[in-house]
Amino acid sequence: MKRWYLTFFWFLLLVACKNGPEQYTEQNPRIKEALERRRLQYAADIMANCRREAVRKADDFVDSLISAEIQIRISDSILFPEKPARPTFPGAITLNDTLHAKPLLPRR
Repeated sequence: MKRWYLTFFWFLLLVACKNGPEQYTEQNPRIKEALERRRLQYAADIMANCRREAVRKADDFVDSLISAEIQIRISDSILFPEKPARPTFPGAITLNDTLHAKPLLPRR
């Protein structure tokens, strides 16, 4: 029974090492493919964030335009009376008063 395990272990070792050492450089096609996938995913994420932010800003802008239009229409429908004309200057006011003012505190 032990011999069977030992044979299986050697077989597994030989199969695992069949292809030789992997090259972990950018020239490796698997690494190139993974890098290209990640680059495309990153670009898609950036574009999705950009679009989302642009739509949010556009919504805010349109909402403010609609609010301003409503305020203009409301203020156009309210009629305020015009300012009355200013009367002419009648001249200097003169008093015919011959009384003198009493002091508040008596003098000592």
